[in-house]
Amino acid sequence: MKLQQWAHLAEIGASVGVIVTLLLLLQEVRGNTAAIERQASLDRTATWTAPFFPSSDLPDILAKIKAVDGEEPGQQAFVDRYNLTAEESILWIRHLSSIWTRLETEYLYDGPSEALGLVIQGLLTTPDNQLFWEHPMGILTAEFVSYVESVR
Repeated sequence: MKLQQWAHLAEIGASVGVIVTLLLLLQEVRGNTAAIERQASLDRTATWTAPFFPSSDLPDILAKIKAVDGEEPGQQAFVDRYNLTAEESILWIRHLSSIWTRLETEYLYDGPSEALGLVIQGLLTTPDNQLFWEHPMGILTAEFVSYVESVR
């Protein structure tokens, strides 16, 4: 081969290398953008729910719930079923809302996965989450609700 042909092949190789590098960079940027958007959504959720429940109260509320139901699902509203005060009931519902909205964010950004399905199945075995799910507050998208029902 002539020197000119080698130079031409080198140019083509360099061009292909640049294109591959740009494609990899584009994929990395998309991944980083999705991660940033996911974190922003989670931060908004945390900001929305954080002022409403002090973490020191959550174990006491959970103890009351588990003392009544153990692992059996409840059928009544939180106040009636668990003998919670209205404030405790609101506090617990907002806590569960933050859990479910975080799962929804994961679903919306990452799509359905086996790991997400297992987490949802685990949550739905607890009576308070079943009760929460049976009395939806309209905070979750129809798409996510449909996914949870399919996992359920």
